[in-house]
Parts: sequence; C-alpha cells; structure tokens
Amino acid sequence: MKQLPLENEPQPGLTMRLKWLENLEGHMFERFVAEWLRELPGHRWSTSGVQYTNNKEWDIDVLGIFEQNGRQELFLGECRRNASAHKMKRTERNFEEFLKVLKPDAKGLQSEILNADVHTKYLISPFFDPKGEGAVLPNGFKCLDIHSMAQISGIDPGPLLEKHKVKQNENEKSISSEPEKENNSPYDLPDPYKLPSPFD
Repeated sequence: MKQLPLENEPQPGLTMRLKWLENLEGHMFERFVAEWLRELPGHRWSTSGVQYTNNKEWDIDVLGIFEQNGRQELFLGECRRNASAHKMKRTERNFEEFLKVLKPDAKGLQSEILNADVHTKYLISPFFDPKGEGAVLPNGFKCLDIHSMAQISGIDPGPLLEKHKVKQNENEKSISSEPEKENNSPYDLPDPYKLPSPFD
C-alpha cells in the first residue's frame, strides 16, 4: 500500500507549481493595472512587463503615457502582491536604468517616453495601509492600490473592500528603502497574458 506523504513533507513538483501560480498572479495584476490605465482621461497607451535587459529581474511592471493640456506624463509602476515587499531604492534604480537604455534618436513610443514632461513613479499593490493610500513617499513615489484605483475611476468600493483591507501585523515589514536580493529562479515562465510592448 502506498504511504501518503506527511503533512509537512515536501512533495515533488509542488514548489514549482506554487512558483508558477505566483508568477501568473503577479503578471495578471500587472496586466490589470495597465488595462485600468486605459480607462483614464488623457490615456495614450499603456503596457505591462516591459523587459529592457537580458536579466528577467529587471523590467518595468507597468508603463504608460498620458497627455493633458499639451503636456505628456510618463507613468512608471512597480507592482508587488504584498505592500511590504516594495523596495523603493531598488525600484528607483530600476526606473533610472530603464530610461538610460533609451536611445536619444529613438522614434515612436520610445521617443514619447524620452520627451515626457513629467515622470510619475508608483508603488502598486492590491492593498496598502489606509494611512499610505495616495501618500507621497520619498523620492516622489506614490502609493496606488485597488481601493484608490476605484476612487480615481469614480467608483465607490463600499464596505466590502474595507472589510478585506490587509492589516499590518507586528511581524510585517514596512515599505523599505533597502535593496532587494535578486531571485534568479529556474521556474520563471513566460507570461501568456502580456500586452504588446514598444520594446518587443
């Protein structure tokens, strides 16, 4: 008779499947934000998962361009499933490196990015602590979550979202400026839902 695995015993392939689900969830959240941007006034274009180096750990989760009153705004967004996982110092470096790889003589969408009048940087998660919503953080970062996205779109999320707000416990780390260790996982899989990018 085949013996069932113990509750705490690692099962073959389980780690890989969990990693795949985490990646899929992260990609879908990035795509959700990029699609939400399309509904806002002044939207020109937006996309998610912009890969600008050979290192998969360095990409722009959400990128978009808005135009209002003759001025163009570049939307740069970093998504994390858990708000406490954001690392502003690393994200700031990521955005800076991305802008450096763009060629001065580029045309089309790359030219629009280079010539944007304003760069707005966002830390994006499903939920932030209520005190952090919409707050301007160091280095000009702003917080954005599903609750605030609904409000910006003129939707009253009501008490349902309030009920499911993530509460920070004593062991949860606050948003940190410390660099995040790179995770070169062998289980990174291509995103089947990735939107078209000007860099593909």
